Parts: sequence; C-alpha cells; structure tokens
Amino acid sequence: RLESLIFNGEAFLEQPEDRFKVWPTNRDRAMFAHLLGGLGERPEEGERLAQAHEFFRTQAIAWMSEGEVASKRGLALETAIRSHFQMVVIQLGADDDAQEIFETLNARGTPLTAADLVKNFVFSRLADEKAPIEIAYQQHWRRFETGFWETELSVGRNKMVRSSLFLNHWLVANTGEEVRSREVFSTFKRETTGSGKPSMLETVQQLDRAAERYEEFSRAAETVESDIDRVSLFAYRLNVLEIDMFRPIVLALLDRELAPVPADQLVKSVEVVESFLVRRALLKLTSASYSQLAPRLCTLVRGSDRLVAGDALEDYFTGETAQATYWPGDEELITRLVDEPLYHRVSGRRIRMVLEAVEDDLRGWSGGKPGLGGQRVPRGKFTIEHAMPQQWRRHWEAPKGKRTPEERDQLVQRLGNLTLVTSKLNSKLSNAAWEAKHAELSKHDVLHLNRSILGKRARWTEQHIEDRSQMLAERIAVIWPVPEGHAPVNLGRPVEGAQEVSVADLLVADLLRPGAVLYAGPKRHHGATAVVLPDGRLEVGGDVFETPSGAGRSVRGRSTNGWWFWRTDREAKQKLSELRRLYAASLGEDVDGDADDGLDDENGDDE
Repeated sequence: RLESLIFNGEAFLEQPEDRFKVWPTNRDRAMFAHLLGGLGERPEEGERLAQAHEFFRTQAIAWMSEGEVASKRGLALETAIRSHFQMVVIQLGADDDAQEIFETLNARGTPLTAADLVKNFVFSRLADEKAPIEIAYQQHWRRFETGFWETELSVGRNKMVRSSLFLNHWLVANTGEEVRSREVFSTFKRETTGSGKPSMLETVQQLDRAAERYEEFSRAAETVESDIDRVSLFAYRLNVLEIDMFRPIVLALLDRELAPVPADQLVKSVEVVESFLVRRALLKLTSASYSQLAPRLCTLVRGSDRLVAGDALEDYFTGETAQATYWPGDEELITRLVDEPLYHRVSGRRIRMVLEAVEDDLRGWSGGKPGLGGQRVPRGKFTIEHAMPQQWRRHWEAPKGKRTPEERDQLVQRLGNLTLVTSKLNSKLSNAAWEAKHAELSKHDVLHLNRSILGKRARWTEQHIEDRSQMLAERIAVIWPVPEGHAPVNLGRPVEGAQEVSVADLLVADLLRPGAVLYAGPKRHHGATAVVLPDGRLEVGGDVFETPSGAGRSVRGRSTNGWWFWRTDREAKQKLSELRRLYAASLGEDVDGDADDGLDDENGDDE
C-alpha cells in the first residue's frame, strides 16, 4: 500500500482535503522505478508496475471503505506514509562508482549472493559498453532468476543458491584454479576485466550456453525412474558422493567455446573420474586434496587434445602414486570389500548407489548399452536390507565352528549380506527369520540383485555371505574399472583418510557447547539424555563416557553407534552424526563410518 501511494496520481477517496492525494511528478515516477531495479527502462516491466499500482489502489479503497469512519482509516494511511515511510535518494557525481556504492550499501544488510553481485556488475558493464541490456537480460540472464536457479543447496557447512554455485563451477572450469565460495565475485571481476577479455555481452552469452548444459544434466540427475545419459548419471552419483566440486570437469568437457569432445571420449572421461571417486570412497580414502585436484583436471581437459580427452584423464590417474590421489587397483578394492565390514563404515547413501549400479549391470546396462529390459532401477528409492539381520540372535542360530558371536556381528555388515528392497518390504523383513524373509522376497521382490540370495536355499549362512561378497566385489570392479594391469605403487593396506572426529572437535568448532543436552533417538529409549562435558566426554546418569558410542551402550545395553543414537534436539530430528559430517566437510574430509542415513533395516526394535 505504501509503495502504491507513493506511485499513485489520483485520490483514493473523494475527500476535499489534499492530504489524501499524492501527485508525483514524472521525474518522481522515473526515480521510483529506478529504485525498484531500473524497471522504468523496460516497457513490459512498466506494465507490471501499472498492474501492481491498480492492485494496491483497489485494495486501499476497499480497506478504507470497510470502516465505520472512512476518514479515520484514510488519515491513518496518510499518516503512515507522511510520518513513517522513508525513502533514501543518493545523488551520484560524475566520478562516483555506482557499482562500489551498491556493494557497500548491501555489505551491512542482508548478505547478497555471489549471483546478485555478479548480476549487478554484469549489467553495469553492459551499460558502459552500450550493449542492448534488455535483450541481454531476456535472452541470456533471465534463466538465473527462475526457481531452479534460486534453489538453495548445501555445500559443506554452507548454503549457496544454485546460480552462485554454478558461477563457482564455471570459474573453476575456465580458470583451472580453486575458487572458494567467498571468492566467486572477486574472481569473476578479475577474469572478465582487462584488455584482451571478451566483451561483457560475449561473456553473458557464454554463461548462458554453459548454464543450459548445466541445468540439463542437473535436472536429469534429480529424476528417479527415467533413463538418463551417462553425464547425468555421473552428476547423480556426484550428488550421492557429496563431491560437487567435480562438476566443473563436466562443464570443461561440454564447453561449447572449445572443440567438441567425441561422444565415446566424453563417456570415457566421466567413467574414469567416477571410477577414481567411487573406489576411493568405498575404501574410505582421504578426499582432502579434491578441491585442488578438480581444477587441475579442468586444465587438463581444456589444454589437451579434446579428441582424446578420456584417454588423457586415464593416463593422468594411472600416473598418480601419492596417497591422496592414487587410483586404487582391483586387488586392493576386491580384497577389502570381501574381507572388511562395509555397513557403518561407508554411508548408507553410497552403499545404496553402489547396489543400484550392480542392479543396473545385472539388467544389462553396461558398456554404454541399454539393458534388454529397457528400464534402470529407480534411483534413491530403495532401502538397504541385511539378509542376515544385525539382530540375528533373535531368530538365527548361533554360529558353529570358528566364528564367535562377535565375529558374526562384523560379518553381517559385509557387502555380501547387503541388498536393496522397497521401504514397504523392508518393514516386513527387518530382523525376520530366514523362512519369513525368504518367503516375502520370493513373493514380492523384483530385483535381479536378490536372486543371488534367494535360490532354493533353506538357510542363509556365513559362507553364503562370503561367496556373495566376492561376487559383488568383482562385479563392482568391472562397473568402475581401471586399465588392465593397473597396480598402483601404494598397493597394500593404505592409511585410511577418513576424518576421525570427536565430540571435543565439535566443541572447538562451536558446533556444540559445553553443557548441551543430547537426547536418545530411538523411541524405546526416549527420555534418556547425555550431557556434553567441557572436555568432550559425555555424562549419562552420573557416569562419564569417553565416546558417544560408550554413552549409547550404557543406555541400550549392547554395542551402539553413538553418532547415530544421540540427537541434538528433543524432537530427535538432527543426529549427532550430522554435526560430525559438517565438521569433517569443513576440513575437506570424509567422516568415518556414518551410522544411519535412513536407509538401513535394523532400527526395528528401537524405532
């Protein structure tokens, strides 16, 4: 109403007093339109202003006509405008830099996104170049102001709107340098200013072309059931791996300003990078160097012969021997996937993604060829099921022979004991006896992945788990291959790079405070609490524990992953593991063994 009255040129009510009339001059109108974003220079935006004016005028008349004494409402409205509505007008001299003044004014208010600052800079430069601003906006920039591009995304501990994240990735792809989120605007100014640089109109056109491809594969990566091309599948898996910093490589490969990369080399490029990332993720190797590695790969892709871009990337990775960047070979990958527990060591989302890939492979989606069934497994929809449940003692006979019950506890977490089922089927199967689990899977399940579990078996044993672990590990090595004969120097058991995070680390990072109360998440134990002590230990019922897991075990009476068990709020919404994830992400690390991602099947007795 207030903006409408400032802009209005007629009386809202037939009052004799002039105080109910606001008669702005044409110059006032132009100035006000400029303050609203320079809309006065755009005919279609002027039409929108006229429509807005009509709406507010109609609403004001209706509001003032509702009261018993219309003049009192009119007086209140007039008083609000004359006495309480404030407008600031800044007169710029010939030597004043409007861009810097704009940035300064906003520095102490609501923080502007990198995309906001870049937009203002871009259109300031376009005006200086006498470029067709309206055409540039409508044809090349307008997309960044749609819902897709204004969506806020989590990036480590921070949040960024997608348009700002895209600008970050575009700069990394084009400069081959690491660009931190707070450096996006300054880097953009540096890279687009100076002699020999393209005009700002040409830059905006390049941005638009890159954004079109970026949006295309990003949207496809968020779909669930439709088939997607190999680049979009790579983008989906980057989302799951939470390694968004490798998206600039896709932009570098798809850059329309350079010679095109042949289709087979494009596929090979993303497959090589994906193999590197997935293998290291499954082995829990450090990701600390990835923020420097991704820009180097962009430089490689842009600077090498694009006809053999995939070959160049493969040669690069096979030549890496450093602990932080080597490409694990088949022997190391298969050995550890077979011999070591996977669940609770690798996050549930990553395990699900790997099992999805195995299911696709079993359906014939391999070697770039579509499966004969014509449909991939739905992405991100299934839950993880343990064939032999974690709470096996209820219905499954105790192990006989060389394994102790504790060793079986570890065995059930191995790859060969994990599969995918629908969430509805999961609720029926959790902790069930083999006869019931076998019957339900046989009746309702449609996944090829479970055929290696079902068969006609009367039992599911430790040997079955070991055999299936070997089968799945070998298939994973084929899905994410390395060159034949690739045997990195670091063969053997490398030092795992997963970040070991303690509660004390969270206190130092100010993610938790001494005296904070943690709440038990499972329903059976609601009411149980732990107090965070200044040294990072937890106190439960007067007893002090060194770790969250120790504190959780004291409540449950059995082995417990405390990072999953304890929540930071009474409503049990945020797990302690989320704070650990944030802390590790701030260091560029992976966390060691996230417990529950909402994908496991073994919460039944507690939830």
